[in-house]
Amino acid sequence: EDYNFQNTPEYKRSVAILARRRQEDKLRRLLEDLSNTGGFLVQKADIKVQELEKAVQAADAHKMETEKGKALLDLAKSLAAIRTGLLKSLDTRDPRKWKS
Repeated sequence: EDYNFQNTPEYKRSVAILARRRQEDKLRRLLEDLSNTGGFLVQKADIKVQELEKAVQAADAHKMETEKGKALLDLAKSLAAIRTGLLKSLDTRDPRKWKS
């Protein structure tokens, strides 16, 4: 009888670990890209927070395991909060929204 290592629990566990790590790498790249774009870098620049918030939610659901992944998730959460605050403060510059 031939031994098929692909049916062993160890192999299946290794494949699952590798798949999880690849997903975390993908989420890390996404968080990094979205953290580096969409901020208020120059006057009249667009502030983008929705895509970053979606990526944060996906990374939260994934439960990042690496130190780099956890740190990047924390940074992205902070940036999303800052961008949300900036959007609100920029909105106050519109005279039509001022109350007497």
